[in-house]
Amino acid sequence: MSLKKEIGQIKVTTGSGTVVYNGAGQNITKIELDSKKMAQTQVEVQYVITVKNEGRLEGYAKEIYDYLPEQLDFDAKANSNWKKNGNKIVNTSLENQIIKPGEERTIELVLTKNMNNAELGTIINLAEVGLDYNEKGIKDIDSTAGNMQDGEDDMSSVTLIIGVKTGRTVLYISIIVISVLILGFGVYMIKKKVLGKEV
Repeated sequence: MSLKKEIGQIKVTTGSGTVVYNGAGQNITKIELDSKKMAQTQVEVQYVITVKNEGRLEGYAKEIYDYLPEQLDFDAKANSNWKKNGNKIVNTSLENQIIKPGEERTIELVLTKNMNNAELGTIINLAEVGLDYNEKGIKDIDSTAGNMQDGEDDMSSVTLIIGVKTGRTVLYISIIVISVLILGFGVYMIKKKVLGKEV
């Protein structure tokens, strides 16, 4: 069994409303928040986890693990198929679903973060096939379930970068507008002086 983790979407809620960003299935996603509204901001991240049977035998993904980052919060009410177990959260919704060779199954996980100015930066979230099974008892040839071993195809990570809007775009636009006005005024004054001399 292989596993792929992506960010589906990100909801940013402030006192003035909610903005939804499409993760577009990227491994690295960056969002920028308004520093003036930081204390009232909540970030909700929807992760999409896809398990695929890349072998030749049908089997089961009995447990899926997500290793909860310390920067994010888990709400059991928003994730009915997940349960917290120590430093990880466990999903068993696929345990009785046969996954035939080449088939995929997808599950979702929602984690949240209440913001403040001291909690910006990078959040890395790992997920892994925690327990797999097939009736012949044959082990996966290129990964071991639940061993948290980097480089195996049954584990995947995604990165979310949270930054602050710098206002550079607004600054650049302001500089351009002021420059155009100054240039325009300069051209007007030059023309006026030239025309005045000609008259």
